[in-house]
Amino acid sequence: MPSIAVWLAALLLAFVPREGATQPAATSVIELYHQALATHPALRAQQAAVERAVARHDLARSRLRPQVAATMSAARNDFRGESEPPDRYGSHRHALTVRQPLIDVASWRQIEAESLRVGQSEQEVAAMRTDLAAELLERVLAVLDASEELVVVQAEKEAVRGQRSRLRRMVERQMARITDLLEADAHYVTLEAREIEARNAVLVALEDLRETTGVEVSVLSPLAGTEVPELTDDIDEWVRRGIEQSPRLAAARRAIEAEQRALASARAEHFPKLAMTASKTWADTDSDSRRNQPFNVASVGVQLNVPIYEGGRVDAAVREALARQVVAQSQFEQSRREIEREVRSAWLQAQGGRLRIDATRQSVAAQELAREAQQRGFDLGVVTVVDLLETQHRLYRARGEHARARHDYLRGLVTLRRYAGALAESDLTMFSAFFSGPPRELR
Repeated sequence: MPSIAVWLAALLLAFVPREGATQPAATSVIELYHQALATHPALRAQQAAVERAVARHDLARSRLRPQVAATMSAARNDFRGESEPPDRYGSHRHALTVRQPLIDVASWRQIEAESLRVGQSEQEVAAMRTDLAAELLERVLAVLDASEELVVVQAEKEAVRGQRSRLRRMVERQMARITDLLEADAHYVTLEAREIEARNAVLVALEDLRETTGVEVSVLSPLAGTEVPELTDDIDEWVRRGIEQSPRLAAARRAIEAEQRALASARAEHFPKLAMTASKTWADTDSDSRRNQPFNVASVGVQLNVPIYEGGRVDAAVREALARQVVAQSQFEQSRREIEREVRSAWLQAQGGRLRIDATRQSVAAQELAREAQQRGFDLGVVTVVDLLETQHRLYRARGEHARARHDYLRGLVTLRRYAGALAESDLTMFSAFFSGPPRELR
C-alpha cells in the first residue's frame, strides 16, 4: 500500500503545470502604447523640437539680460617721432564693460513670440501622442482582422475535413456519390490556399505593428464577448469638442499668435533702443600708443541707438513676418476644416458601425439555422453537398463579417476621439479593457 508521502507527491505533481501547457501571456494595448511612446522616432523628434523651441526662447531672452565683456590686450610698440628720439616699449590695456538694455521693444516682442512657439511645440507633441495612440489601435485592429480571417478559414477547413472523412466512408459503403466527395475535396483545397493568404496577411499586419511599437508581438487578446463602447453625444457636440480641444488646432492657434508677435517685433526694429553702460579700463598707454603712466578710468552712462537706415533689412523682415502670419492663418483654417470633416465622418461611421454589428449578429444567427437545416437535408438525401458547403461557407463568412463590424465600429470611435482631442492615455486604457478575450497566438 502506498505511503502517505507517495500520495502527497502524486497530488503535488498533479497540480504542477506541464511544459508547454501554460497559455502565453498576451501583450496589452496599453503596454504597447508605453513601448511606442518610449521608442517611436517621430515622437522623439517632436520632443526634441520642444527643447529646440525652449532654447530659442532663452536665446531671445538673452538680448535683454546684462552683457558683460572683458578685454585684454598687449602690444610691442616702436615709436618714432620727428622731434623725439625713437622709443621701443611694451603696452597693456585691460577693460571690463557691462551693458544692460533698458528699452528694446523688438526684443520683448520676440521673447513673447518664442514663448508662444514653445507652447505650439508642446501642443504638437500632444497631437503626435494622440496620433500615435490612434495608429497603434488601428494596427492592433488590423492584426485582429487578419487573425479573425485566419480563424474563420481554419474553422471552416476543419468542418470540411470532417465532412470529407464522413463522405469517404459513405462512398465506400455506396451511400454517397463520388462527385460529392470530389466537391468536398476541391473546396478543402481552396480553403488551404485561403489559409496561406490569411496567414501571410497576419504576418504583414504584425510587421506594421512592430514598426509602430518597436517590439515583436506574438500574442494578442481579441475583443471580448459582445461588449463594445457606446457612442455618446450627437455629431454637433463632437465637432464643437474637436474645435475646442484638438491639440492640433491648439498648436495652430499658438502659431498664429507667435507670428503676430514676430510681426510686431520686426516692426519695432524701427524704434530707438536705450541701454545703460558701465566700464572700467586700466592701461599704460594713451590712444595714440604713446608711453604713459598707468591709469584707471571708470565710466557709467546711457547709450541711445536710433536706427535710420540698414539697407532695407527691417522692411524685408516685416514682409517676411506678414507672409508667415498669412501662412499660419491658412494652416489653421485648413486644420479646422479637416478636423470638422474627420469628426463628422468618424461619427457617421461609428453610428453606422453600431447598426452593422446588430445586423451581422442577426445574420450569423440566421446562417446557423440555415446550416443546421441544410445538414439535416443532406442527411436525408434531399440536399447536395454543394449546397451544404455553400451554406456552411456563408455561415463562416457571416461570423467573419460580424468580427470585422465590431472592429470597424471601434475604428470609428478611435478616429472620432483622435480628431476631437479625446484620446489620452486614460482613454486608451478604457479601450484596452475591451481587448480581454482569450489570448491568441499569431505566429
